[in-house]
Amino acid sequence: MWFLIEGHLDNLRNLIDEGVTAIQTEVRIPRFVVGISFPEDQLDRVQELLSLPPRPNRVETERRGVVLLESARVYLTRDDHMEQWESIRPVLEEYSVRWGLNIAVRNPHGRSWQISSPEANTVYILFWSAPDDREKVTLDVEEIFGHMLPDSQHDGFEFDDDLPIEQLVVDDEDTVAAEIHGSSLYVLFDLPHGGIDAAPILKAIMDGWEQRMFDTEEFRARVQASEISESEHSRARYISACKKRVEGELREARKHLVNTKELQDKYREQYVEIIRRHDELVRSLQRLEGQSGDTEAEYASEYDRLRAHPKLTNVTIQGDVISFFTQPLVTTRLSDRTIRDLGVYVIRVNIETGSVRIDNRTRKVGGRNHPHDMESGRLCLGNMVEAIANLTARYQFEQLFAIMVRFLENPNERDSAGSHIIHWPVVEEVTHEPR
Repeated sequence: MWFLIEGHLDNLRNLIDEGVTAIQTEVRIPRFVVGISFPEDQLDRVQELLSLPPRPNRVETERRGVVLLESARVYLTRDDHMEQWESIRPVLEEYSVRWGLNIAVRNPHGRSWQISSPEANTVYILFWSAPDDREKVTLDVEEIFGHMLPDSQHDGFEFDDDLPIEQLVVDDEDTVAAEIHGSSLYVLFDLPHGGIDAAPILKAIMDGWEQRMFDTEEFRARVQASEISESEHSRARYISACKKRVEGELREARKHLVNTKELQDKYREQYVEIIRRHDELVRSLQRLEGQSGDTEAEYASEYDRLRAHPKLTNVTIQGDVISFFTQPLVTTRLSDRTIRDLGVYVIRVNIETGSVRIDNRTRKVGGRNHPHDMESGRLCLGNMVEAIANLTARYQFEQLFAIMVRFLENPNERDSAGSHIIHWPVVEEVTHEPR
């Protein structure tokens, strides 16, 4: 069997986090209810977590195996105007909890009234009413249960003197305040209205009703059990309130635990990959260490070849920048059959970033170091960018210098930047076709 409690949808996540099997559920009998349902064996845990009152009423629903739990409650059967409703309601709620019964309240305003279809687990209180067609009178009562009645309270009903004493609620002066008919209590005057403190009078009437209607061993045991249950429930509410001091931390801890488990899976896969990468690097390191002497000799040989390049005068390294100093450079023969004088260059390459800048030590033409100089020596390298980056990353500076010289000596006359080569001075010009 599953139990259903109305509302509390905001607490669904918290219940699940606390280990309760709970889901959102909707029923339409005995009325439309949306709430949380959970297995019967988890009722005590849910009552503790949500601070629910003890001994709720159990009402069948149209869903097989789902029982609606309704806490005893106090309510108006219709929108009756009661000036003192807020003061008398707490009194009635006390008895509703003690008895484990709903208390339905109505004020027919001086008319007779009967409850045609009483509900289960419910008792009824009717103020300023009677169960039959007796006439209203002016009550000859100055006080009741030790409290003076104002003039506005004297409009009411005489009690039925044919009723046995067991059906009457009377004070110490034998003044009748109410009649008991089945599960209904008829208060014979307009207690909820007028200039009177209704709460103490109503409490005295309720005590009298309890003695008359429920003065049995069975009911006394029920009330005692209710009081014990309420005491235990109060203790549980206190503990629950205290636990809120750490509930937030618990929720965060659980959330982080879930995240940690997810991270464990993620990092486990990464760890496997790292171990494999580590083993690969160890093997590579061992190979390189075995070749370290040869490698150093190879780098020295590369440097010597670089310095021997016919178009290099010097090479320096400062920080992350390697600088190549060239001989005077000229272009290859151009489309106009001329060879142009470019000048002496310093080519600077940043080893870490791969960026390249040039400085023409001979001349600037139109503010440019070279036709492909975009600004301040920063070249437009086109499809050479990737090749230069690869050579820089591999520290292959001999090849890098050779490629840069070839780039400078071969401007692309077909693009707008390279076409500026016509402004550089001519070294050689062919004026006729050779035979």
